[in-house]
Amino acid sequence: MQNKERKNEIVVDNKFNNISMNQWTAKEMDLFMGIIAKMTNQKRTVVEFDTNELRKIIKGERNADRWKQTMITVVNRMANLRYYNHSDKSYKLILAFSEFDLEFDKKKLTVQVSENFESFVNVILKEGEFTFYELEEFVKIKSTYAKQMYRHLKQWRTKGKVTFSIERLRAVLDVPRKYTSGEVTRRVVNPIVKELGNYFKNLKCDVIKEKTRGNPVKEYVFTFERDTSLPYQGQAEPKKTKKKGNDPNWSDPNYKNTTSPETQAEMAFQKAILLEKIDDKG
Repeated sequence: MQNKERKNEIVVDNKFNNISMNQWTAKEMDLFMGIIAKMTNQKRTVVEFDTNELRKIIKGERNADRWKQTMITVVNRMANLRYYNHSDKSYKLILAFSEFDLEFDKKKLTVQVSENFESFVNVILKEGEFTFYELEEFVKIKSTYAKQMYRHLKQWRTKGKVTFSIERLRAVLDVPRKYTSGEVTRRVVNPIVKELGNYFKNLKCDVIKEKTRGNPVKEYVFTFERDTSLPYQGQAEPKKTKKKGNDPNWSDPNYKNTTSPETQAEMAFQKAILLEKIDDKG
């Protein structure tokens, strides 16, 4: 693969997918991912961007004033990005970025990545710890729901299956609480499957319902054809087990934790939601 093709591939630590972009517009998401693509494996904490190049990559706003406002909005959103690492013994809050400098006359954006977040975008391709996708694909996706789900499905690309409880799906995609489970399926899930079918072969979603009165929706099971190819960088560490691609650490057959993957993911998301509420009240 030629360098020209490599520059817009995104390789991030799986923890990056826990960063929410709820309330972002599609164009704001595109710009943010354009910045992340340029940061991928730069091996430094200060990264400079040509704003015109970013606009070209993501097919950004043609009007200069609106493009300037888009950049300001995204910078402000990026400044609020954070990641929680919480256990019974500790609580850690990681701010993704520490400084931004937009120079409109020079058409330049300088970003200071926080020291702890730097490992999210400067990735050594360890088995089971990274997510890989292409900026060009992400930009082509129209729906913000589909863009969010694209990131999560890519994390499971070598597995070909991922399950979301309805509450986790609502949290991940920021689905309005007023939507009934039927509306979630009809207005959110079905359009996602239709649009992302262009990027995940044989993608489908099975709706699993509770065997109780009213048969409420319990979870959504997304399945698609597995992709076992690796990113271009060739830095993946030697295999120590039969795990492939980006299967999470807890899928290691030698790992002793008996909690199911779905339960662990659900617990992590519920914890993140509660911590967000605590932080907002503070």
